[in-house]
Amino acid sequence: MQPVPERLQCENPQECEEWYNLFRAFDIDNDGYIPAEELKYSVRTTARAFGLDREEADFLIAGIDSNKDNFVDFPEFTVLMARAKHLRLKSVMLYAARSVLPRSQQTEKIRYLLEYNCWPPPVFMAKYCSRNNRFMPAKCAPVKSPLILNPCKKEEVWRYFSYIFVHLLNNLAVQFLLGIPLELVHKFWRIACLYFLGVICGALLFFVFDRDIYLAGASGGIIINWSEMEFNWIRAAIFGIFVSSDIGVSVYQRYFSSMPNKVSYISHIGGFVAGLFLGIVLLRNLRKRNWENYAWWTALTLFSLFVCSSIIAMIFQELTKELPYICTVT
Repeated sequence: MQPVPERLQCENPQECEEWYNLFRAFDIDNDGYIPAEELKYSVRTTARAFGLDREEADFLIAGIDSNKDNFVDFPEFTVLMARAKHLRLKSVMLYAARSVLPRSQQTEKIRYLLEYNCWPPPVFMAKYCSRNNRFMPAKCAPVKSPLILNPCKKEEVWRYFSYIFVHLLNNLAVQFLLGIPLELVHKFWRIACLYFLGVICGALLFFVFDRDIYLAGASGGIIINWSEMEFNWIRAAIFGIFVSSDIGVSVYQRYFSSMPNKVSYISHIGGFVAGLFLGIVLLRNLRKRNWENYAWWTALTLFSLFVCSSIIAMIFQELTKELPYICTVT
């Protein structure tokens, strides 16, 4: 049972007066009460005119008759109005979060989104993208940089993370456009953990399969987002251009460029592996099914085996040649 409101939910006398005038418009017989079912029907039938869908309308009227007398008085009516005001302030957040929720899960998740209080705020991707601008070179990435992943210096552990700060501009765009909506739904610590584990996977695969060149770029962290998103055709086309151009340039530089020092594209595969397995393990499960507990353990086991085998292969594999130290486009 919803608690009976002890005070009016309006913030100032002017707002209370505006809400009371609206209340009187519903109170046809002027007895200070509105039949609860009539008010609910009115909200549902007029919701679309105000840009609300059925789930949002149901959220507005949920528990509005707090004392269960089948009538809504003015204090109860102010609860409805406060929720409506809250909805308008959340419209941008709702739109962004819905863009990454599968359609089958939007109805079940809508109440959480409507009650989201912006804490913690989605700061990880925004802050990360702003930090990247300080490291991104204008034309090329110096391979003597302490940030780039150099297979000759695998004992310098920070390079397993820092290589993501040397990358193309379109990586930033994809991180910002995909990462923030995901963060609104799944919270920043899950996205941050998943992102950097994707980065580590890219570094491990690089050492195992492509260690005769350098590794730079944040694509290993970007690719993880794809396993959790449902795009319409327009959105898929837009982001497909970003991703395919990034991979295409990387493959061209790796196999067809005449430059002696080339940059690996293997981090894309590492990011995909992390997103495939860790997306199941780390991200919030918005609709639980009986078989998903088995999927969770299977994904965790396979990812652990992948990491352990990659580390073992990296330790016992030797570099076949010395790498040149000149500048290369990343």
